This record gives sequence, C-alpha cells and structure tokens, in this order.
Amino acid sequence: MMTSPVGDVLVCADEKDEDDWLFFPVDKVIANIANLSALEGLRFRNVYVTSRAIEKGSGNLFQHLYFNARITGGKVLHVSDYRESE
Repeated sequence: MMTSPVGDVLVCADEKDEDDWLFFPVDKVIANIANLSALEGLRFRNVYVTSRAIEKGSGNLFQHLYFNARITGGKVLHVSDYRESE
C-alpha cells in the first residue's frame, strides 16, 4: 500500500539556508542535501528548492527529486514558483 503524499516539501542546502526560509509554508523541510537518504520514500505534492540548494545540490539530488515527482504526480519547483494548495 502506498502512503499518501506529505504535502509540500522544502529542500534547503543546509541548516543556515533552512533558517532563512522558516516563513515558507510547507509541511516538511529537508535541510541536509548531502544526505539523500532523507528523501528515500518521501512522497510529496510539490517540492520547492532554494537557490542555495540548487547551487550546492548534486545531479543525484535532482534525479531523485524528479523521479519521485513522476511517481507521485508532483512537481519540482524553485521557491519563487510557490503554488497554493489546489
């Protein structure tokens, strides 16, 4: 049985980046992009990525995010493309 999506997720480069985005309205925050195991099994509606996460992220990070987005029907977006619940 598949679990339902957790909602929206914010992916930050590190804890400092997370502190800069505390106001962002998401259901879950991933603050350590070096640890891809935090993304294992994560189901999301939309995942928002900060500019610092884009700069510091690896190809494996984005491959993982886009693969999960295809499975869940979600989207991978920059934080500037925030979408209210549909």
